[in-house]
Amino acid sequence: MLLGAVQVVGSVLASSVVEKSGRKPLLFLTSLISGVSMCVLGTWFMLRDFNVSAASWVPLLTLCVCIFCDSSGLQPISVVLPGEIFSFKYRGIVMGTTMACASLLDFLQLLFFKPLANAVGIQISFYFFGIVCLLMAAYVIIIIPETKARCLEDIYKDLFKKKTKVIDKEVTRA
Repeated sequence: MLLGAVQVVGSVLASSVVEKSGRKPLLFLTSLISGVSMCVLGTWFMLRDFNVSAASWVPLLTLCVCIFCDSSGLQPISVVLPGEIFSFKYRGIVMGTTMACASLLDFLQLLFFKPLANAVGIQISFYFFGIVCLLMAAYVIIIIPETKARCLEDIYKDLFKKKTKVIDKEVTRA
């Protein structure tokens, strides 16, 4: 019940914060905090395996933080961004594909979490998912443009500018 309440609070907060802070900062922050909290949870399980006493409230707190971040940033922003980045012509196809991929990845995560935890240890599983969130935070900072109160042309200019910088760096290295 506590985790459900945390999820509801995160969802309500997201609707009020996203227009003030912007999509990119909220997505970055929630990805970063989720990654750190999953790594903390992995460390808690590792310490437990080495018979080092750790506070028993850490798993509950880290799971609450992850669920809060998921419902306040990761889920809503990952649905809003594709709708703002793609033109009306492709928006329906992109959103359908995005939701199908997200559902498939959720299914695979649920399917493989227990076998992965049994094979390599639950701490490694949480480290893996934590690292994925931290990599997502880096991806958001480097690639994702801010879309708040911007027209599609400005967003495309930012995306094209970043792509041009990457191509220029590759050409200079060659």
